[in-house]
Amino acid sequence: MNDHTDNGFPRGSSAHNPDLNWSQVRETVLMLELAAVQIETAMKDSNTSVDVLTTSFTGIAQCMQAMLDKISNLPSEGPVGEVRAELLGDSGNVADRVHQAIIAFQFYDKL
Repeated sequence: MNDHTDNGFPRGSSAHNPDLNWSQVRETVLMLELAAVQIETAMKDSNTSVDVLTTSFTGIAQCMQAMLDKISNLPSEGPVGEVRAELLGDSGNVADRVHQAIIAFQFYDKL
């Protein structure tokens, strides 16, 4: 069987007689190392961002709790009582959403 095409160049695999170009192998290794460093840097940056967001939302949750405590001390009767009830409902909803966001950030941080 002829291992050459009509133009004289080898045909098929050179697995039995590989001609490794070490320059290409070295460049491939360098590119893989660069990609690994970029992934590591991206992960560190994303961890920092998640930490900042978690800290911010934790601060918001603490402020919401302080507001809830103050609202709870308002009179519960009369016009102020109506506003108190609305504020308690609204602030409770916001506090729930902030807590959900904190949990989501913690889950993302674990990833």
